[in-house]
Amino acid sequence: MSLGEYRGEEQLVIGMDLGTTMSAVSYSHLRDGEEPRARLIMKWPGQPAAAGDCKLPTLVRYDAEGKALLFGRAAQLNEEKQENTHLAKWFKLWLHPSTMRTEFNLAPPPLPPNVTVNDVYADFMAFLFTHTRECLEGTVGGNVRDSLWTRFKSTFALCLAIPNGWDQAQQYVLREAVVKAGILPLDEVASRLTFVTEAEASVHFAIAHADIGTWLRDDSMFLVTDAGGSTVDTVAYKCTSVSPKLMLTEATSSECVQAGSAIVDQAADQLFRSKMHQSQFDEAETLETMLNDFEQNAKREYDGSNDGVVVKTGTNVTDKTRNVTKGRLRLSGDEMEHIFKGPLEEIANSIDRAVRRAGRRQSEDPLRLLTVGGFAESAKLRSFLDERLSAHNILLITVDEPTKKAAAEGAVYWYAKKFVVARAARKSYGVLCDESYLRSLPEHQARSNAVCTDDDGRQVLPGRFSCLVAKNQVIQNDSCTKIPYYHTSRGKPDFRGFQVNLFCTDDENPGHWAIDANFDLEPGFEHACTLKADMSGFERTLQPLADSSWRIDFSVEVFFGRTMLCANLAWTEDSQVRKGPVAVIANSVR
Repeated sequence: MSLGEYRGEEQLVIGMDLGTTMSAVSYSHLRDGEEPRARLIMKWPGQPAAAGDCKLPTLVRYDAEGKALLFGRAAQLNEEKQENTHLAKWFKLWLHPSTMRTEFNLAPPPLPPNVTVNDVYADFMAFLFTHTRECLEGTVGGNVRDSLWTRFKSTFALCLAIPNGWDQAQQYVLREAVVKAGILPLDEVASRLTFVTEAEASVHFAIAHADIGTWLRDDSMFLVTDAGGSTVDTVAYKCTSVSPKLMLTEATSSECVQAGSAIVDQAADQLFRSKMHQSQFDEAETLETMLNDFEQNAKREYDGSNDGVVVKTGTNVTDKTRNVTKGRLRLSGDEMEHIFKGPLEEIANSIDRAVRRAGRRQSEDPLRLLTVGGFAESAKLRSFLDERLSAHNILLITVDEPTKKAAAEGAVYWYAKKFVVARAARKSYGVLCDESYLRSLPEHQARSNAVCTDDDGRQVLPGRFSCLVAKNQVIQNDSCTKIPYYHTSRGKPDFRGFQVNLFCTDDENPGHWAIDANFDLEPGFEHACTLKADMSGFERTLQPLADSSWRIDFSVEVFFGRTMLCANLAWTEDSQVRKGPVAVIANSVR
């Protein structure tokens, strides 16, 4: 399906997808009136044998002091010769919310000594960007002789694809990494860095590469599943318009489960360690060789047959008791089914949940599920989903582009076209407010120790949750939720700043109170972020009231329907609505 023409200023946009196991970078030279075309960086240092492959392993090798030495495939090769060094792998798992790590029992590999998750992201992104810049320096765009980099090095836009389960905390870490890596200066990162969820990037990729125009109609619904290294994201979309412009809305909140190819690798690693315990194969180097061969060959080739697979141990040893012949371990079909079972069931269940919440209409037309991502290339995953979903009249469509990385390429298409115009909230968000204390209410009596007096002299109970958006509520991209505020004081107000805390919960119908009688958060609630604003713009128009007190009336406008949470400060001045920026201060990653 054609993406259609790009409308806007000429621009260079770079898209990055930092996956758990594999990463990729794309770019596009956007010109008004032309259809966007993404190009992937197809050759990376250290992997000449894989020239022409856009994907490189998400690996960084460090010395004992925490200095990055090697990246990608080079960090993996000749590991036995890299004495006193440490490999950072699967470090994306350390950024996952703690709730996700707990729910899926994740145990990320430890980071190298003297290295933080912020460090490894900054180092790896600096490597990706440096090589991308070198490629762009030799690329000429349009009818001009100057390279793309020469023309756009001070204005290019950067778009990062992130899992659907990430929020402000993870985005904050990546912003810091972008600055630390020297990709964007601190004072420009807010205007030139954007985020898009991997599923939304993938739907733009699918629009560009799949023949969906033959069946996509107004008011139709379809799903996209992005099966990557660690997370598998599923989103249900409704098509509100095909022409003159394609417009999609999320039908419900997205699913994000920890069931990607790396989780299959973890299950295989556990099986190897159990099977080879107290044998001559029970050595770190041998187990690592087995896992690498499984990941690169056996896992990708297995299609569900009873024949099983063969995994190389890197030796020439035969041990019949462990089913090893001349260094080749044979895994039975039952053992392979055990390795794949957990992740496959998790993926299928997440698709079922998305379909149920989306409110699929009962009709003769099948519901189409588009699968993208590296794990979607697995023959076992395809056959499993095809069998599981066909019983529910769901048609599986695989976007076959094995040499591409959907999220990286889709990120630049998203930047150019933005077909998704409304999104469903993944959590319920709100603010805390006071409630007038009524002694006659038993619920209030139980909280009587928390009663306090507000500025107007009223007895109030703090901690009531005022819900701004509910989980699964569909919100337009340009729609804002206004939170009205006023501030009174006897002396002239302090304009050094204003802040309000946002809280969230996974509950679609959150409880009345977010704070208990002991001033602790109720179970299920968590602090989402803090909105901070400079209110100095009020000072020149402020006038005292008749009783010499001061009052400020304003509102905070929060945009929950975008790919990044953002907000404005709004007030009235000379009968005109004025607006100012609001900074979103995220929590640290726990």
